[in-house]
Parts: sequence; structure tokens; C-alpha cells
Amino acid sequence: VVTLPHSAFQAGEAWTKTQNSAYMSLSNFVWALSVAVLIWLAAYARSPVVQFLLGGSVWEPVSRLTYGAYLIHPMMIIALDLGTATDLLTFTHTALLLRAVSYTVLSYACALVLFLVIEAPAANLWRTCLIQPLQAWASPKT
Repeated sequence: VVTLPHSAFQAGEAWTKTQNSAYMSLSNFVWALSVAVLIWLAAYARSPVVQFLLGGSVWEPVSRLTYGAYLIHPMMIIALDLGTATDLLTFTHTALLLRAVSYTVLSYACALVLFLVIEAPAANLWRTCLIQPLQAWASPKT
């Protein structure tokens, strides 16, 4: 439901009006329903498979970099395509895939640099200057 079937891209095989109407009217609902089921399975620990896939420790480093990549990726698009474009952009499958992969890799690389230079030192400073003194103050003295 996320993407169109391969037959939608074939030159000689156009969808009928009924098929187009059914896809357009049901695709968003089915997508939202599938995301809701996935969230329900993860939140209430109903599926060990979902817990294993989404709760794995492999996602921890990615989750720490995702917000930085989210903030950086518009600048990557502007710098790589719009800022350096000398011709019209081509929209072939290969070009779009190449752009998506390069934006993702470069955004996460820059997010890693920002994490190491700004976020990790700030978290250490926060922990050293604020959290540890508050814990020492709040602990009962014997």
C-alpha cells in the first residue's frame, strides 16, 4: 500500500478508473491503520518480533543522530542540488535514488560530527555540573 504496484509504471498497462479510485480512497486509511497496529503492538508488547526489531540496541546510535540529520538535511539539499545546479534536475529512478542515499549519508555524517562536537560535551557538562551535585545534595547524609 505504501507504493504503487509495478503495473502502474508499465507504459501499456494503465489502471482503470475504478482501480485508481479504490487506491486513492483506501491507501491513506490502510497506511494509517497499519501504523496504528504497529504502534499498538510495540506499546503493549503484544509481538515479540516487533519488540525484537524495534527495541534492538542497533537503533540507539541512529536515534541519537536522527534529530540532527532532520535539522541538517534541508541544508544538504540546498547545498548539493539547488546551490550548485547549472541545469534542470532530472527525475529518473536512478537519479532520485542516488540523491536520497547521498542526502541520507551526508546528513547523518554531519549529524555525527555535531553530536561529537556539541551534544556529547554539553551532556557531559550538564551531568557533571548539575546532575551530580543535585544527587549529592539530595542523598541522605549519614
